[in-house]
Amino acid sequence: MTKALIFDMDGLMVDSEPIWREAEIAVFNEHGLSLTPAECKQTMGLRIDEVVQYWKAKTGLPFDAQKVEESIVEEMRQRLLNEAKPMPGFMELFDEAHGQNLKLAVASSSYPVLIKAVTERFQIADKLDAIVSASECEFGKPHPDVFLKTAKKLNVAPSESLVFEDSLNGVIAGKSAQMSVVAVPDEEDFEKPQFSIADETIESLSSFNLSKWLSK
Repeated sequence: MTKALIFDMDGLMVDSEPIWREAEIAVFNEHGLSLTPAECKQTMGLRIDEVVQYWKAKTGLPFDAQKVEESIVEEMRQRLLNEAKPMPGFMELFDEAHGQNLKLAVASSSYPVLIKAVTERFQIADKLDAIVSASECEFGKPHPDVFLKTAKKLNVAPSESLVFEDSLNGVIAGKSAQMSVVAVPDEEDFEKPQFSIADETIESLSSFNLSKWLSK
């Protein structure tokens, strides 16, 4: 029986992926690395520090990883506070689940300051039972650490948790945590066979049927 909904944030709750790409491209460019939007998608779902380390290792450029990471975080914080918009269907699903007294959580690869910016802008912070950032975990997605920690905070079993993810790394993490997973990939990735490991794959949260899951 489903007792808790656990939401990824970027690209799932909030339409932030384009903003992330713009922020990463702008900051990395200042440090001698020109990235394309397609290249940015290679690190979708990873923690920010992992993104920076990935490109540092891949390119061999001698930039200060911590400085780049901090610059990206601050750029994103400002943009999210001013520009963040919910993905279609998210607020409706969140309100419906809250009305059903389900436990609600955010488990994101983003840093706490960015999660705070989004939850405050959407005015849902006081309705959440747990917020866990993968930056607080030893391993990021696709490792299940962030989801297992979230379930523990919610005091629910993994089998009682339903995860919503848009990235393949996140879907793998949720399934590795022995949770049910609903994948909501973007249009470009929707037909990728790798997403078949999810329990359900939908084009938008607007089409999700919560009552079906509550009857399980």
